[in-house]
Amino acid sequence: MKKCLMVMTSHRLDCLKINLACHEKAGNWTYFDKIVFLLNGVEGEHLRYVKQYIEDHPEGDWDIVDGPRGRGKFISSLENQCVERYPEHLYMKTDEDVFVGKGWAQAMVESYEQYKDNDKLACITALIPNQSIGLHQLLTVCYPEKLDVFKKEFGHEPDPSSHGSTWHSPTIGEWASRAFIDLVKANEEHNAIMDKGDIERWHEFHEAFTVCCVCFHYDHWKNMGGIPELDEPEWCQWIEDNGHINIVDRKNIALHYSYYLQQDWIDRSSVLEDICLHNTDLMPQGKTFANYTAPRLKRVAKQTPRSVKRKLKHLAGIKA
Repeated sequence: MKKCLMVMTSHRLDCLKINLACHEKAGNWTYFDKIVFLLNGVEGEHLRYVKQYIEDHPEGDWDIVDGPRGRGKFISSLENQCVERYPEHLYMKTDEDVFVGKGWAQAMVESYEQYKDNDKLACITALIPNQSIGLHQLLTVCYPEKLDVFKKEFGHEPDPSSHGSTWHSPTIGEWASRAFIDLVKANEEHNAIMDKGDIERWHEFHEAFTVCCVCFHYDHWKNMGGIPELDEPEWCQWIEDNGHINIVDRKNIALHYSYYLQQDWIDRSSVLEDICLHNTDLMPQGKTFANYTAPRLKRVAKQTPRSVKRKLKHLAGIKA
């Protein structure tokens, strides 16, 4: 079985550098038969970085699929072009702001092997703390003590629905990421819990989820007739409408920096720098992306024009 890794990137070069560092330290460049950058409107310094990275890492078998910037059809087009170029593979995709630990890819393959004879298998995902289904599984199944802290902090249980409180709330997103921020430690402790055998490794579900860190096989892609034009919403809807199942691998924790609804707020925090500081084992030797001042100030500065514009618009509406 050939394996293809897709790395989707658009505008967050800072996150992409961490993403690639994690994959590199996990040995994924030699584990996968093909690694494909999906470039969603990438240009300038970002594009130069991608091309230089490929040149500096000849151990991987690289390719690039590129297209204009945008969501929906712009993303699904890149994914479909990749599958068409490399058919009959097992595909794993991480968005640029997904950070994986050692063993992530191997665990995805183990999950696929467990379900490959099920013709209703759709997608496999890791446990992602700030993802609705991931946080719900982590707290209600694996960590009752953290669930108690969560309920005291937010006044309710985590919402497993794809567009519930975990999706909308940046404070929940930050809390969840920080609760499992050290990927090596989190996965070691989590595997010790899972190895006791009291918790079933795989959880089946069909509800919508965020496909930022996902594994799927060529047969699933063929059954759908390709990834639908609007990507995630139509992809998830097809799975539900056709009675297929997704799998959460409860033995595999990965981090996702932020969903777009939360991004401005999260960017004003130190979450990204803290992820780097707590995961030095996953960073290349001699390199660090953790600086507590300059990167955060730069992110906030980028927000300022649109923040002022929103404020002026709001004030104009009040006066009217």
